[in-house]
Amino acid sequence: MAWENSETTVEEVIGVGDRVFVMARFRGRGRASGAEVEGRHFEVYMLRNGKVLRVDEYADRAEAIEAAGLSE
Repeated sequence: MAWENSETTVEEVIGVGDRVFVMARFRGRGRASGAEVEGRHFEVYMLRNGKVLRVDEYADRAEAIEAAGLSE
């Protein structure tokens, strides 16, 4: 395992049709390096019949929102 300890907290979820936008915060400390890492993940889940078909991760929120077919 790469992380000595880690935590992911979901901060926002928006669903529309078969797509779900998720914004989550990740915090962790590297097992070998001891380096602290913190950042946000922006993901779009594509669903079919209640099952996840695909997950795409984006560098920023606006890009993920657009990919999910949502507008701000």
